[in-house]
Amino acid sequence: MAKKYGPIMSILLGLVPTIIVTSPEYAEVFLKIHDLNFASRPIIYAANYVSYRQKNLVFPQYGPYWRNICKLCTIELHSSSKIEFFKPIRREELVNFVESMNVAAKSGSVIDVSAKIESVIEDITN
Repeated sequence: MAKKYGPIMSILLGLVPTIIVTSPEYAEVFLKIHDLNFASRPIIYAANYVSYRQKNLVFPQYGPYWRNICKLCTIELHSSSKIEFFKPIRREELVNFVESMNVAAKSGSVIDVSAKIESVIEDITN
């Protein structure tokens, strides 16, 4: 498509206008010079009701609140000390997962691996 239409294209993905940049030079311009224009997420009005006016990690618009929440996540969740602190929990959940898979395999029952992995991830993050 880039050969036919050029390095910058605008298309509709459903109802969402989308810009596609295929040239590294133009991508650099978008990401370095005009980053604030493209950094925010689209406004999702339903998120105002389900996430306390977009005051969470998933839905907020780019700005001071978003930068602050990212900084808090980096400090409180992704620091090496916190990762080390939660290591026993992750290990225990993984052992439980492997044991449940082993029991299911020995009994010959059908296993929904995706659901099991989703359950493990949920247990670790909650």
